[in-house]
Amino acid sequence: MAAWLSGHLFAGVSEAEFAHCDLEFNMHPTGMVVYNRKPA
Repeated sequence: MAAWLSGHLFAGVSEAEFAHCDLEFNMHPTGMVVYNRKPA
């Protein structure tokens, strides 16, 4: 949910677009979690 909200607020991603993507979560060297959206 937080990943969709972030994408919606900062990248204009709709709920439907988000639902049809694969998410890839990675740990950044600084310790924060980063996600990438990839079309399914």
